[in-house]
Amino acid sequence: MLFNSLPFLVFFPLTVFFYFIVPCKLRWLWLLFASYFFYMAWNPLYGFLLFTVTFITWIFGVLIGVAGSHNPRAILGKKLLLAAGIIFTLFLLFYFKYADFAVTNIAALLALAGITVAVPAFDIVLPVGISFYTFQALGYMVDVYRGDTEAEKNLARHALFISFFPQLLAGPIGRAEKIKAELFVHHRFNYEDARYGLLLMLWGYFQKMMIADQAAVLVSSVYDVFYYAAGYQIVLATLLFAVQVYCDFAAYSLIALGAARVMGIRLTDNFRQPYLAVSVKDFWHRWHISLSTWFRDYLYIPLGGSRCSRPKKYRNIMVTFLASGLWHGASLNFLAWGALHGFYLIVGDFSLARRKLGSRIYKVFRILTTFALVSIAWIFFRADGIMAAIHMIRRIFTSPLAGQANEKWFLSPALAISIVLLIVVDLCREKLDVFDFILKQNVLVRWTVYYALVLTIIVLGIYGTEYVQTQFIYFDF
Repeated sequence: MLFNSLPFLVFFPLTVFFYFIVPCKLRWLWLLFASYFFYMAWNPLYGFLLFTVTFITWIFGVLIGVAGSHNPRAILGKKLLLAAGIIFTLFLLFYFKYADFAVTNIAALLALAGITVAVPAFDIVLPVGISFYTFQALGYMVDVYRGDTEAEKNLARHALFISFFPQLLAGPIGRAEKIKAELFVHHRFNYEDARYGLLLMLWGYFQKMMIADQAAVLVSSVYDVFYYAAGYQIVLATLLFAVQVYCDFAAYSLIALGAARVMGIRLTDNFRQPYLAVSVKDFWHRWHISLSTWFRDYLYIPLGGSRCSRPKKYRNIMVTFLASGLWHGASLNFLAWGALHGFYLIVGDFSLARRKLGSRIYKVFRILTTFALVSIAWIFFRADGIMAAIHMIRRIFTSPLAGQANEKWFLSPALAISIVLLIVVDLCREKLDVFDFILKQNVLVRWTVYYALVLTIIVLGIYGTEYVQTQFIYFDF
């Protein structure tokens, strides 16, 4: 079920209510039941896939945990177990997400060599959240192998670690030690946690309904007919998509963090004002933090990281970002998106010694430059294919003013004001915890903020003339 749906607004209070009234020893079992119910509300068959990933990683985790490392043969056996667990788990992800992409492109390469093959039809529905919980499960096995966490002997406890409903569909991708420390301890109802969590959720709903969903309509009005659009329209739509994708994904993360916080469970923050980054490297320290650290710890560093020659370091960066692009989607445009970010980081690293810190004006210049570079990459992310992205970039330079796509394209006052409010809040969050600051104010100030956000979401969002409900973008990954 969607976070921004009526079923969830019924499901969540009931889940929290029963969480705090069932005996403490049974609370994690209640969360496990609620999490599977939450996921299977999309499609009952999804539950079988989730359990399959859970069982594979649980059994290999146990085997890796009991495997010795006292001699070379034992170490080799442990490595083989890890490799087998990774292969079995990735096979499921590959089948559901990449099989059609792989077969189609292999057939295209063979056709270039004069070999014609019949491509089988793949009519597979991508299960929501599969990339997220698969990566979380993979990370768990690697952590057991490294000795960073103990193998979980209890299958049901491992199942809750993989399926915990706030983070199941779109992260944040958690680490076993941290999440277990939160899920399997006694949490008493805490008023401060509850109101902090609800405020996080409220701000998340504001970002989703007032900005992301309304921006999506305008972005689609250009991207869906890009061949008629003028270059300036593509630029404006791309800048707006940068805002849309941020608010859409950050909204999910805020609602996830807030929902868990209401129950006293603290998840890892996934965003830290990414569009205030002063470099692309800094951007990836702020954007989708759980995924970027996952790739750093489980791919980039094992490849050699930065402790190697400069050519190998740049190879490691490019491989990591190509994998990140492919993780986002089985399409060449996502590979191009990842490659472009890898190129940005390589150029940024190469020129690091030539850059010097300067005034605030120079910092602002770096922030705007980084935002522009990230926005260019967003064209490949949002476009329907790599050729569409290339065509749009070409139109920006060859037809900057000539176009027919939605000539009346403009921001509604509600959307414009919401974006300005977002910028103000993000600027403030660089210096302080805005949500904690609001909660420390007097009753009048607090409830004015609550009512203003709720009424805005209802009147201008849900019942607004411009509002169209959309699924969270990262559910497709």
